Amino acid sequence: MLPDQGPDWHAHADAQLLVSVREIRVWSLLDVLIGLVVIGVALAELGASRGPAQAIAFTLTLALGALLITFLVPVAFAVSVPAEALTGRLTLPSLALAAAVAAGMLLVARIVWSTGLRRYAGASA
Repeated sequence: MLPDQGPDWHAHADAQLLVSVREIRVWSLLDVLIGLVVIGVALAELGASRGPAQAIAFTLTLALGALLITFLVPVAFAVSVPAEALTGRLTLPSLALAAAVAAGMLLVARIVWSTGLRRYAGASA
């Protein structure tokens, strides 16, 4: 229970967010660890040093990809754009486009979710 929220704090939480993150699997942390190892090996194989700009762009695009994966599952966006950012191939216009696509798809998902909730009549016959 959260402080000053009372026992029904979850009744006020956003339903779409709750459905999206309702199940947390601790073993998925192993996937994150493996991903970090793969990134480390890839950077070592590239041989070139990466600066803070690539690290920031990678983190931002990875977050944008995760946001889309959570709501719409476009795997190509979630994987290729952060990889371009990390290797220094992502341009500023491409980053802006990626952010716009992520925001637009999130907005579409939100509209579809809200419309579905308004039209939902229940599961009973």
